[in-house]
Amino acid sequence: MRATTLLAGTAAAVLAASPILAQTEVTQEGADEIRQALVTYIDESLADLDVEVEFAGEIEVIPAGDAYEATAPEATLRFEDGSIVAEEINLTLIPLDNGWYDASWTLPERVTIEEGGEVGFVTIGSQSSEGVFAPAFETFMSMDVLLESIEVIPPPDEEGSLSLARLSLNGDSQGLGNQRYSGNYTLSAEGFSFVGEPGQEALEIAELRFDWSVTDLDFPAYFEFQQALEALRVQAEAQSSPGQPPTDLFAQASSLLAETPALLDGIRARYRVDDIVFIDGTQNVDIESGSFALYLEGLRGSSSTFGIELTSGEIAVAPAPPEAQFFPIETRARLALVDLPNEQLLNILSQFLTSAGQMGPDAAAMMAGLSLQQAVMAGGSTLQIQEVVVVTETASLDLAGEVVPDQAAAFGIVANATMTIAGLPDLIAELQQTLGADAQEPVQVLTVLQTMGAPTTDDAGRDVRTYEFEVLQTGQILLNGADMAPLMGAFQ
Repeated sequence: MRATTLLAGTAAAVLAASPILAQTEVTQEGADEIRQALVTYIDESLADLDVEVEFAGEIEVIPAGDAYEATAPEATLRFEDGSIVAEEINLTLIPLDNGWYDASWTLPERVTIEEGGEVGFVTIGSQSSEGVFAPAFETFMSMDVLLESIEVIPPPDEEGSLSLARLSLNGDSQGLGNQRYSGNYTLSAEGFSFVGEPGQEALEIAELRFDWSVTDLDFPAYFEFQQALEALRVQAEAQSSPGQPPTDLFAQASSLLAETPALLDGIRARYRVDDIVFIDGTQNVDIESGSFALYLEGLRGSSSTFGIELTSGEIAVAPAPPEAQFFPIETRARLALVDLPNEQLLNILSQFLTSAGQMGPDAAAMMAGLSLQQAVMAGGSTLQIQEVVVVTETASLDLAGEVVPDQAAAFGIVANATMTIAGLPDLIAELQQTLGADAQEPVQVLTVLQTMGAPTTDDAGRDVRTYEFEVLQTGQILLNGADMAPLMGAFQ
């Protein structure tokens, strides 16, 4: 698969490796430079791989008006047990006044994979790919890629088929001045379908999506930092010896980190999947949706925020087990750790790298964990439970609150939270009716929980119980204003 990645990455390699492309004028000299850059890139990429590449002709690059037209002919990549044959790749480059380039390219419409005498294919029905490339940063500042009707065709004697209706990659960067940029990007796969033995094994996904964004990124500083890290990685590989930690390299990494200013203000990543259907011949499982997100923001200031967000939709199982009616139809959670002290956290990471070279990563990680706990407590970082929601057909739970460090407090923290549960009596009744004796233990717990809540009703007339929790500086734990110490003692 690395060979296939090599073919797809040649466009960026040509742009990054061609210093003559800084000129906006299209010349034969520039075409020759691009061609040599492409040949050099392929040779260097394959040097450490046990792969032989053979082109069905010469790589061609020609001036064409205000653009360069490049063609890499059909290529055969041979490895130990087989080969990959890819049709030609076409690339068009238009130099821009600011030193960037409008680029468009066409990937192979057909890739033949042969392994152990078996032959299969990967085909692309239609495609369009374009973007704006910045050679100084070796990255695309914007990109719009669309591949449709992707089919994986196995050898004739193998069962199963795999297809993807649509694969897209979109992104755009916005200039903020002083070579700083913010950007938003999306990678999406739609209409995924795998069928093994017909009627016995299948997996279908309506959409897989990955969104990520970067805020206020200093591109030159980031690029320089990347290059320094890569140089350290290469040095580590050259000097590595079994059982010996690279002490000096850990120290160099620590020094590099300490000397590097804030490279960006924030970053966010979000994974989402919609409508997963799985069939294994005995049960069908349909998951409506699910998502997971992480974000870090405020890195250019004195303090930052780290957050996690989760969601899930209804899960349907057929034939359904007895407990299926208690599966959540909606789940949401949002947690955030706010006011993280940036300078202290950077110092802890730098100290971890230094210690890792002296005492090993495990011991250094333990020390860093203690230092991190102390920094969070001393800095007054707050854990915010912004939202936790669980909804079933019968009942629902809502929870929100916060935990605040307090060095003068008996437990080192003060905290408060509000939880509401609607439909507890109905949930208890359904558990008893559906699960019988197997529900005895959860019914007992829920019955006690019901008696502890402050009763009200919602607009639908359902029973609602409210729980106000507090952890005071004195160490008292209150529920709806009452001290819980006697109750907690009774359960001991």
